[in-house]
Amino acid sequence: MPIEIYNGGSGGGGTVSEIISSDGTLTVLNSTGPTVDILAPVQLPNGTFINDFVQWDGTQWINQASPPSVQLCNGAVSGNNGIAIGEYASNGTGFAGISIGTDCGNALQGSNSICIGTSAGLNGQGVDCTAIGHLSQNTYASFNATAMGSRAGNQNQGISSSAFGTLSGSINQGDNSIALGMKAGYTGQGIECIAIGYEGGQINQPDNSFFIGTTCIRDAVSATGTAKNLQYDTGTGEIYTNDNVVIPSNYQMTTPVNVNQNSDHTYTASEWLSGIITRDTNTDVDDTTPTATSIISLIPSAVVGLTFTTEIYNTSTKEIKEHLAGVGITFIHLSSTDLKLKKDEMRIFRCVITSISPDLIDIYSSRTHMNG
Repeated sequence: MPIEIYNGGSGGGGTVSEIISSDGTLTVLNSTGPTVDILAPVQLPNGTFINDFVQWDGTQWINQASPPSVQLCNGAVSGNNGIAIGEYASNGTGFAGISIGTDCGNALQGSNSICIGTSAGLNGQGVDCTAIGHLSQNTYASFNATAMGSRAGNQNQGISSSAFGTLSGSINQGDNSIALGMKAGYTGQGIECIAIGYEGGQINQPDNSFFIGTTCIRDAVSATGTAKNLQYDTGTGEIYTNDNVVIPSNYQMTTPVNVNQNSDHTYTASEWLSGIITRDTNTDVDDTTPTATSIISLIPSAVVGLTFTTEIYNTSTKEIKEHLAGVGITFIHLSSTDLKLKKDEMRIFRCVITSISPDLIDIYSSRTHMNG
């Protein structure tokens, strides 16, 4: 039976501080005010403080550890204070995650992370990460990583790394690296790297390096839009287009190697690029240069016109009767038989890249006696 309470007194003064009813229905009549119907108990649980979250469970108010989560669409499941919109979005999300899109953040999404796009952050998105785009951060992104673009940071994106653009930093992007542009740092980008532009540092970019994709670079004054390569000048620290490349022709890193094979030998690209080769043999031999492609593939950001030198010293008592040209190599003004090397002689091979794709190298050569 309802309980009626009249707050009387002169002028309708006085205060009702607490009203409790066994059946959850109270009617309060105030002589100077309107009638108020209270359909649910107003008493909160003991121990409730300012800024606490409470929720009506149908029979009573109860304390909540965090704000309620939001789930929209079939299979969407979000963690505490999370938002999941899309079929199977955030199925197993961490605290305060946001997932929007089918299968977005579907498994093991880290706390405080955001993924937007079909299958973005699908499996193992790290803590404090952001993935925007189809399949971005799809598999195991480390914490504090950011990926924007289809398949950006797709697999194993590194700690505190960023990938912006389709397929940028897509596979095994290193920690603290940045990839900006389609396929920039696409696979195996190293630690603390920067790759900018289409296919910049596309494959296995070395640690602590800076790459610019040359196919998307244009000279500022070019009217034709012809692609321009960029080159870093180690002397001045400046970057030039290939119209103004400054590369000392006699500058290269040199690591002498020894070849002691007692038969014909085809030099590897790494031997050829070592700068100095000492050749020893107990019989006369015919040796062959590496292919142009194998050489160019080992030169970071190789450009047309780049020049390097290889010196071969014959320290044996026998003769190198010929130096044969590998595929893509052309000896200028000399035949293979002209390139013999007798005992105690050395030969200089000045190599000039004349084409990239197809890969071509011209070689100019001269010979001298090691004893002067």
